[in-house]
Amino acid sequence: MKQIFAALHYCHSLHVIHRDLKPENILFTNDNTVLMLKIIDFGRSKILKPREFVNDLAGTVLVSVNL
Repeated sequence: MKQIFAALHYCHSLHVIHRDLKPENILFTNDNTVLMLKIIDFGRSKILKPREFVNDLAGTVLVSVNL
């Protein structure tokens, strides 16, 4: 969790919002010494100008499946 929050803090410090953060968009890499987190799929991301707000909806739509 600490790595996820650090990565999001870094993105937000650059005024980038991901807009589709979910477990499928978080990967882990292992170089045999350190397990590192990577956030992927910035396709719906947005770079905000100072004092700009986002009012539209974004992200993955949850689809219910009846089995």
